Amino acid sequence: MAYFNVLDLPHHQIDLIHSMHSFHLLVNIFTQILIANRSEIACRVMRTAHKMGIQSVAVYSDADRSSLFVQEADEAYHIGGAASLDSYLKMDKVIQVAKRSGAQAIHPGYGFLSESMEFAELCQKEGLIFIGPPSSAIRDMGIKRWVGGLVLKRGMHRIQVFQIRPGPDLAGFKIQKPAGAGFNTSKHIMSSAGVPIIEGYHGDDQSEERLLKEAERIGFPVMIKAVRGGGGKGMRIALNGQEFLPQLESARNEAYKAYKDTVVLIEKYVQCPRHVEVQIFGDMHDNYVYLFERDCSVQRRHQKVIEEAPAPHISEATRKRLGEAACRAARAVKYVGAGTVEFIMDREENFYFMEMNTRLQVEHPVTEMVTGTDLVQWQIMSSSSSSSPPSSSSSSSPDEFSPFVMIQGVRMNHENTRRIVLNDGVKDIQMSVTFKGDDNYEVKFNDLTYKARASLDESRPNKIVLEFSLDGYVSRSNAVMNKDVLHFFSNSGSHQMKLVAPLFVAASNATSSEATGHSGARSPMPGVVDKIFVRGGQRVEEGQPVAVIIAMKMEYVIRAPKTGVVEEVIFQVGDTVKKNAELVHIKEE
Repeated sequence: MAYFNVLDLPHHQIDLIHSMHSFHLLVNIFTQILIANRSEIACRVMRTAHKMGIQSVAVYSDADRSSLFVQEADEAYHIGGAASLDSYLKMDKVIQVAKRSGAQAIHPGYGFLSESMEFAELCQKEGLIFIGPPSSAIRDMGIKRWVGGLVLKRGMHRIQVFQIRPGPDLAGFKIQKPAGAGFNTSKHIMSSAGVPIIEGYHGDDQSEERLLKEAERIGFPVMIKAVRGGGGKGMRIALNGQEFLPQLESARNEAYKAYKDTVVLIEKYVQCPRHVEVQIFGDMHDNYVYLFERDCSVQRRHQKVIEEAPAPHISEATRKRLGEAACRAARAVKYVGAGTVEFIMDREENFYFMEMNTRLQVEHPVTEMVTGTDLVQWQIMSSSSSSSPPSSSSSSSPDEFSPFVMIQGVRMNHENTRRIVLNDGVKDIQMSVTFKGDDNYEVKFNDLTYKARASLDESRPNKIVLEFSLDGYVSRSNAVMNKDVLHFFSNSGSHQMKLVAPLFVAASNATSSEATGHSGARSPMPGVVDKIFVRGGQRVEEGQPVAVIIAMKMEYVIRAPKTGVVEEVIFQVGDTVKKNAELVHIKEE
């Protein structure tokens, strides 16, 4: 079976596909679809729907009554309270609105119900088209480990399932024990399809003893990963056996809060990896194309910061192998629609399957900008007929730069970078990617404003280069920091300036004992206190865990910044804390 990069098709095939899909647009298309989502992605789907002459139906919560997507929809229906559990995750309410409005199909967007096997099945049961992959593909790719399954038998019919739920669909079935192993899940399906997978443990025995034994067999460092979901939740790296069990507990706690499931898998951790994902598209006729890949290696807390397509510094041979492997992955689960197959890649360009996102991704406009496609249009067309995915020439993105805009990335991490630079207690920082950037600062004299620019030389971290412009005259000088004195050197001579730390810097520096005489453990972001490990009067070592906070369903361990004695535990489990709030007051020894 041959797989094609969508841009490699001959022009006569492109023209033929374009003509075929123009015909489908006129004859076999929806007249109305419901978008089961909110905000930007709802607006994104509506733009394409309106371009195709399809009416859009929105659902909204109390919090979104005045939102833009509600105003842009042809029809909008209120479905519940501000919490997503009371609105956007209410499958029955979404289905009711779809039927009431006369929508023939539901586009789930991303997040919420987009990767819900149950919702895809419910749409089919209620006679609605789910604009996405079949529920079986969501199931197979959503579970990352080998699950011991059960076989149900009624007469000549046999089915294999994950869970037994009472209901009329199971009437007359008898439970049988499987003869061999359980149900195949994503890693095993990929291995059978010839897609490279990384060495690991995906077994049923989830005892701490067995998991630690498997980690030692695989060899540290290892990645502990929740079997359900994605987005970095329930992921921890254990560098050695001493920290394996604490990291395992942390991963399980986070996974349970996000997915109500504590099952994990253990894999060999690839150090200094690249994270590369391939955008694929499949139709109902077993046709698959790949639309290049996106390099998303620049991440913070397992969340992607920068996406680049096509991925830089990859050989054409590797690029082709990546695309073909992604298509094999999609074919293995009979995938239909837009999906993303994610790989981890080492320095030798060996790559291994990580997971598949069975939905449209947030970053899909990156691929649209590179290929000139409209992936939402492809989704609608492939769901409304049995046609093949079009080529890149048959559609174009309605707004190539939305929702992405050109920004200066140096501003994005500015606050975090400043905390690191000002923190004298930092001894070792590990970073996979670093940036060299500059920024402009305003200087005002006699009500006149001038621009100053500063940059840092990576090879000489203590040296700062300053550039000052006044009435067209540019002056450059070097600056070196020596404790609290800043020394300036230029052609006109040298000058010194003593620095006084502003109050806001002292307040934001979680480990600044100079400002307060004490050193406290602070929350890096707003969240909820989940655990407290220390008590008043207890001696703690630098780096010792003192608390855990939960933010955006992710767990963050707060550690003691200095060795000392706990004077006060300020917050308790369940308390909501603001960013930079002191959780534990520690007096230095």
